[in-house]
Amino acid sequence: MNQAEFTGVFCAGPQKFAWFLGAGSSRTAGLRTATDILWDMKRRYYCREENQELSRQDVQISPRGLLLDHQQAARSRINADLDRTRERREGHDRLAGSERGQAIPETLRDASD
Repeated sequence: MNQAEFTGVFCAGPQKFAWFLGAGSSRTAGLRTATDILWDMKRRYYCREENQELSRQDVQISPRGLLLDHQQAARSRINADLDRTRERREGHDRLAGSERGQAIPETLRDASD
């Protein structure tokens, strides 16, 4: 099928077509990727919990796939904060479990001595 035939068929029934785009096409088209959305969620959580101001551009990869130094620094700061939050929660969960009389796993018991 040549381009003219395809155009005629498509124009006659566009609702019959679906487009399958490969990986990377959304970034090239200027759309947000799943990674962009994930980093935006992490950024929003960090800004809310730490009372900080970071823009979406502070953590977003450029359309050419580049991450500038200040963007990498912002991502590292967010990840470090999320790691600390997770460690605090895990420590609290271990403590709460021992207070309820639940067994503490051997590997955790050894680490707490």
